[in-house]
Amino acid sequence: MNPYYASLIFLTTNLPHQAAGAAANAKKFDALCAALRAARTTVTDALYLGDTANDGLPQPVRALYAATLDKAAYNNKTFGVFTDETDFKNLKEHIATAKDEHSRLVYKLAADSPIKRMVNFNLYKIYNESNKIVTAISTAKQTSETLTKEARQKLAEAVTGNPGRATPTPDDFDTRANACTESAPGAAGKSLAADLICVCSGTSQSDDLCVKGLTDRNYVSGTAAKNQAALTAYTTIAAKCPALEPTIEATPELLQTAISLFESELGNSAYTGNTGNSIHFILGQGAGATCNGADSSTICVDYTKTVGTATIAKIPWVAALTTAAAKLRQAQAGRAKLEALRAELKSQARTAWAEFGLLELQEALQSTNIKATETQPKQITDTACNKHKDSTTCQPPCKWEENAADKDKKCSLDPKEAAEQATQATGTGETQTGKKCSDRTKKEGCEAENKNVKAGEKSVCGWIEETCKDSSFLVNKKFSPINSSISLLAF
Repeated sequence: MNPYYASLIFLTTNLPHQAAGAAANAKKFDALCAALRAARTTVTDALYLGDTANDGLPQPVRALYAATLDKAAYNNKTFGVFTDETDFKNLKEHIATAKDEHSRLVYKLAADSPIKRMVNFNLYKIYNESNKIVTAISTAKQTSETLTKEARQKLAEAVTGNPGRATPTPDDFDTRANACTESAPGAAGKSLAADLICVCSGTSQSDDLCVKGLTDRNYVSGTAAKNQAALTAYTTIAAKCPALEPTIEATPELLQTAISLFESELGNSAYTGNTGNSIHFILGQGAGATCNGADSSTICVDYTKTVGTATIAKIPWVAALTTAAAKLRQAQAGRAKLEALRAELKSQARTAWAEFGLLELQEALQSTNIKATETQPKQITDTACNKHKDSTTCQPPCKWEENAADKDKKCSLDPKEAAEQATQATGTGETQTGKKCSDRTKKEGCEAENKNVKAGEKSVCGWIEETCKDSSFLVNKKFSPINSSISLLAF
């Protein structure tokens, strides 16, 4: 539904004109009453601020930056951005104890390293960027609170003419001559409270003029300014204007609809006090020439001098509602900006975790490299083979040459055997050159595949029945325990 029509239905629900009968100013009263209802709605800061619980610097951003400091800096009582000793201490306790839903520590202190310093530098930039966003959020919230405060003041001003109070006092009312007939230029339309009594209070002929059963004769031509009688008139008349629920929030659409409804009731072609287009700025029925309240034809408001050559926007309470609506629109835009900033702040926290993940990746790679180094077969060199001075100790991939020209190098490296062992893949029955155990045709070469197998580990190859077989052969053939034991001794 169009917001205008929704607001119109909302504002006019339960208005008393349904029981007004032939009351001449019933619709005028309804228009002012709708505006009064709109002006008395609530403006709540929380509606425009949203959820403020996580508007501070994200804890992970602080903790990850601290956790990646060099050990010496981390162990200080204060360091860099962490200027408060107690705060830094509490943060380090959080880093040491925080756990996830699986009871695993959330943060890890890595050893100092170049990559750790790089990660810390990037986290420092994230820390600073997050701080800027937090500052922007704070500024946006202050702006929002200022806008909502000003909107509330304008709503109060629309009711009483005074931005400092929403409930009228005698001081808020002028003489009828000024407020309704404009003996003083610009006095008409000062407030909704004043306009209501101009349209619904006067002589005995004003009885039932706005609402059936409404009788008020307090606001007449002789009523002085700042008089209790005017306040009494307002209290009586406003009682016929049912207030909205106190939880109803003001919206720009609601306020603008109230203004439009009021504008639709302006104009009295029978009015004789002005000529030409000025009749458009009379609120009230009757063929009178003034709005002094002397009889039923003069129970009205003349905004002619207030409006001048402009529009109804010059009427003070209309201007107040218009400004309030504008403030609320700005606050609505501010809420959208706040949510965008909050999303950006969450993104910074995710980026911080991703950056910290580089350290965990480094540790994983280092662990893999260490294991690879531990399992890599030791490469035998020709020099190592030369150290063997006896054929019994000269084993593959070394080869004994009894008639070698150099008597100190009878044991030398066999290039073919060395190449086959260099890339041995343990536990698969396949050498590191990609050959199968069955490719080995000599017992020495077959058994040499197990040279780097540690105690308790599965052998790669075994010399069985004059052939080189992989270690799964025994299981697949289901050797008898005795034969298996004998065969395994050869591995």
